[in-house]
Amino acid sequence: MTKKYYYILGLMLFAYFGANGQYLSADDKQAINEHLNEIENAKEENNKQAIAEHLYEIGFLYNNKKMEKESIAYFKDALNYTNQATTKLRLYNNLGFIYQKLADYKKAIEYFELALGYQRSQLKISTYNRIGDLYVDNKNYKSAAFAFEKSLKLNVDLKYDKSTIKMTIESLIDCYDKTGNTKKMVKYRKALMASNFADVAQIIGTDTPAEAAASPTATRAMMDDFEKALGAIVADTANMYRKYAKIIEILEVQNQKLDSAKQASFDSLKLIEIDLETKTVELISKEDELSYLGQVIKYQRLALGILVALLLIIIVLSVIAVRNYHQKRKDNKLLEEQSFQLKENNLELKATLDNLQAAQRKLVQSEKLASLGQLVAGIAHELNTPLGAIKSSITNVNDTLRETLILLPKLIKTVSDFEFSRFLVLVEKGVANTDHITSREERAIKRNIRKFLEEKGVPNESEVADILVDMGVYQHIENFILLLKSKHQELIMKTGYNLAIQFKSTDNINNAVNRASKIIFALKSYSHSSSEDEKQKVDIIKSIETILTLYHNQLKNGIVIEKNFRQIPEISCFPDELSQVWTNIIYNSIQAMSGNGKMTISTVRDNQQIIISFTDTGKGIPDEIKDRIFEPFFTTKKAGEGTGLGLDIIHKIIEKHDGEITFETELGVGTTFFVKLPVV
Repeated sequence: MTKKYYYILGLMLFAYFGANGQYLSADDKQAINEHLNEIENAKEENNKQAIAEHLYEIGFLYNNKKMEKESIAYFKDALNYTNQATTKLRLYNNLGFIYQKLADYKKAIEYFELALGYQRSQLKISTYNRIGDLYVDNKNYKSAAFAFEKSLKLNVDLKYDKSTIKMTIESLIDCYDKTGNTKKMVKYRKALMASNFADVAQIIGTDTPAEAAASPTATRAMMDDFEKALGAIVADTANMYRKYAKIIEILEVQNQKLDSAKQASFDSLKLIEIDLETKTVELISKEDELSYLGQVIKYQRLALGILVALLLIIIVLSVIAVRNYHQKRKDNKLLEEQSFQLKENNLELKATLDNLQAAQRKLVQSEKLASLGQLVAGIAHELNTPLGAIKSSITNVNDTLRETLILLPKLIKTVSDFEFSRFLVLVEKGVANTDHITSREERAIKRNIRKFLEEKGVPNESEVADILVDMGVYQHIENFILLLKSKHQELIMKTGYNLAIQFKSTDNINNAVNRASKIIFALKSYSHSSSEDEKQKVDIIKSIETILTLYHNQLKNGIVIEKNFRQIPEISCFPDELSQVWTNIIYNSIQAMSGNGKMTISTVRDNQQIIISFTDTGKGIPDEIKDRIFEPFFTTKKAGEGTGLGLDIIHKIIEKHDGEITFETELGVGTTFFVKLPVV
């Protein structure tokens, strides 16, 4: 087939499957075009094997995109060019799997049987089993038994795999059960109970499969039927190619007509485009002329208006100047003296105000630094915990990764395909389990698993139970009994444990990094200094959450935080100053409760203001000092524990924001502070 044929066929298939939700990406199309170019080059060099390899790659790409019909076409075309056994084996196997997926069991069996001629003995075992399964799906139990017996005989002769022997014997029992062959069922039930290859070989004896014992006449009849079926397939294939040739011929005619129509449309559009460009240039030219004339008229009117205004101003000023000339001369000196005195007074007032504002900022900053100093030890402890978890997890990943790089290739080479697939399911189940269990629960689970494995005859049940629980696999263990009984049990469990530990360690690292990032972000937000001259839109709830994050170390050991946050709008404020308000109130509540109790923080909108309340279960404020708590330098704390400026500073900050701070208290019950801030 020529490159043009492949191109047209590709367009047909793309149009069909595009309508059914299947399509190729731009990269896929580019890859196919590159392979088609390589095919043309290989044809020029008469390199048939290269042609077959490129056709195989195109078919494999279509198969990955679930475009089975295109894949089949390219795989079959590749068979026409190759004589290499390995290439034919790949093509037959792929065609068998595709037809199996399409539920075309007859063709699937045909290609799997062709693949048998190129496979090693060990691979034939699984292929015979696959053919038997296909016959079972097609309800042809007699042919299925023939394929299964072929697989069983090879497996026993080679002493290949006990678990596969068991599955094959179970399939044979089902087949003879369906056909009513009780004698065969009894024999294979005995074989199922055998413990080694020799016993199985002795039980099944030298019986030939059911269809192998047929007479020469039956064999000749089968060959005649096969030749007739083959002739029918050849005739169908010829008809199919003739239909494709007719379709291609029609497409070429349609393509020529389409090219002619496209060219005519292109010429018409080109003429229209030229005409539009010409008219656009003319329109722009006229628009520029009108704009220029408009500007000229505008400037002329403006100039005339300015001249008239100047003339009037000159007249008025002249009259005023004449009337007030003498009076101004008398008043000028007095005005100059008063102006000079006012400027001096303003400068003094401005300097005094600047000094007061600077002093207030220093007090706020000093109080903020004092609060930050109280938080440093707790923050350091909070950061040290995730850092320790990261270090431990990295050590686990490093140790297990080195060992896995050695064990995994060995595992892939050693175990069967079935065992490896179950191994992957085991690892995925362990990785997916994110439950956290206590040590007591862990011990109980290990005892139950150990007892279950012992009942099922799994060797090394104690070690296997420990590894399964460490991996996080402690449910539905019965699904992995065959894998756990494997002769490669130690290699499988050790490799699975290492992979599971690596995944769990990376999850631990991710959680620790998220925790540390949250603390650092909160500390950064708290310590950030914004401009004092401009207000900013701030989410009050996030601002409070930042302070709670910084105080997490003081809160986690004895104080329960209850958050009743209702939706409130962002407000314009000085974020640093409000952070200082939340810091002082929360710290005072912690001290009032002596590190044990419950703090409730609530937010609510009340018309054009928001109300933030902080309720603690501390000792309460005595009546005799209620009126003094907002006084500067007044404190009830011990020497060195407070300056007495905290509540005074937050009182001034709230007033600066046109807000209000109040409190309610009851001795022995606790205290609630209410902060009211305007929304606008």
